[in-house]
Amino acid sequence: MSAAAPSGSGGGAGGAISLAATSPRGTKRTTSGSQIKKPPVEATAWCYTGTKEDTNFSFAWTIENFGRKMEIYKNGECLTSDTFKVEVEGVETAWKLECFPNGKQKIGEDTAGAVSVFLYPANGAAINRQFSFAIGFVNEECSRVMKGKGDHCFKDNQNGWGWLKLVTHQTLRFANGDKLLPNDCLNILCVMKFRGSEVTMSGTSRPTSTFPSFGESGSCVARTEEGEGEDENGMLDLLHTGELADVDVTAAGRVFRCHKAILGAKSPVLKAAFVHNMVEKATGKINIDGIESNTVEDMLKYIYGGKIENLEDKASKLLAAADQYDLKYLKKRCEEVLCKSLNISNCLDYLVLADMHSTDILKPLVIRFVVENSREVVTQDNWKEKLMTFTDVFAEVFNELASQPPRKKSRGESEDWRLSVATTGGASRGSPNQSGVSRGGQALEAYFRNNSLM
Repeated sequence: MSAAAPSGSGGGAGGAISLAATSPRGTKRTTSGSQIKKPPVEATAWCYTGTKEDTNFSFAWTIENFGRKMEIYKNGECLTSDTFKVEVEGVETAWKLECFPNGKQKIGEDTAGAVSVFLYPANGAAINRQFSFAIGFVNEECSRVMKGKGDHCFKDNQNGWGWLKLVTHQTLRFANGDKLLPNDCLNILCVMKFRGSEVTMSGTSRPTSTFPSFGESGSCVARTEEGEGEDENGMLDLLHTGELADVDVTAAGRVFRCHKAILGAKSPVLKAAFVHNMVEKATGKINIDGIESNTVEDMLKYIYGGKIENLEDKASKLLAAADQYDLKYLKKRCEEVLCKSLNISNCLDYLVLADMHSTDILKPLVIRFVVENSREVVTQDNWKEKLMTFTDVFAEVFNELASQPPRKKSRGESEDWRLSVATTGGASRGSPNQSGVSRGGQALEAYFRNNSLM
């Protein structure tokens, strides 16, 4: 047996730094079976370089009446298998085998009386792809008798790679121990292995981007408006005692004795209710529905006193209340707090919240965070429904993704993108198209995994 040949030619110790991890990390799995690999130590930002799984494939080809073919086929005449396809990391490659019953011709070498078998690429995706393969036979006992091995990378589709003298006619006819021609059939087996490519993933445990501040001129401050102090404490006393109150604010059965002048000075929405001929002006009562009474109480404390205790625990609910009553400073403070608490587990909920209440600070930061960590985002439960139910924010996420430096995409990835657009285009904001969520979600997941900044 000859060596493999192309058809055209015939053939130090150092100091160690100890890092104590606060919690075990590594491969993160979800109930859906998806996984994301991370370094085993907690860090603000991380990067992980791993290797994709190898792709193993085998192709069997049986040729009947092979003994007769060895006699009648001339040197250089061949049989060609049907094309077989191998999906390698999402890309479809195509291949074929050629078998020369009486040897493949080569100048300067006598190949008659031997069987030649060669592997050829059959599409462009098979070109310039590193792989290893072996070609052999399956004998009468269905045991593999592999006759050759090789590592190769095709540069074109003109020249195959294989063995000029894979086995001689004499061995096939008289090697009773191997029994390579059961029922006068030659059973060729081609085994291929494509090594997994390296893939680098990265992400952050919290946003590393900065967000703008807001104050009287449009920038946010960590404190409230000017004037916080004894005057505001006195205003809080008015809320607590109800002295000089001229309007009742009711929420979930609780009644707060308030003052129109103070409420109207801070909230344009409430001011309009008192000034114009609305029910609140006539009755002296304001009924707040859809907001918990504790949240209403905190909102009133902010209006009267300019501060709220434990805002970190209340920011999500207060953001909705501040947006409803146009309390700009409170809304911005809530956004700041939520920006600081943003992480991978709450980013989609924050994205929906930020979109519902048209936030200027929180929403851009969350979108950027989701895009930067998209591979980990798609391991979360119900992530497709959360994103695709709100088609406006869904589009904004993709707009941010598209604004990143482009990477080379395969044909399949481009088709995934077109499918995701087609299946979500008809859904309305807040009213999910269920079939669109199912089909578009699959395309979205593929696009996120292939196009994230990792």
